[in-house]
Amino acid sequence: MDVDLLAKAKAYGFSDRQIANLTGRTEDEVRAERKGVGLVPSYRLVDTCAAEFEAYTPYYYSTYDRGDD
Repeated sequence: MDVDLLAKAKAYGFSDRQIANLTGRTEDEVRAERKGVGLVPSYRLVDTCAAEFEAYTPYYYSTYDRGDD
């Protein structure tokens, strides 16, 4: 599978299972290829207080989007 297309699909929120169903591959094959090319999620902090107060309980989300906020 094209690495750029795989990265774009993950950035759009497609799961490995959805990609597998669309490409006729198994979920394990998609996951192995994704990990093999170093396409892993990053974790970002949600600013729950809109930078007005110190957040005492941090919340994180995972994303495959490589863009900077």
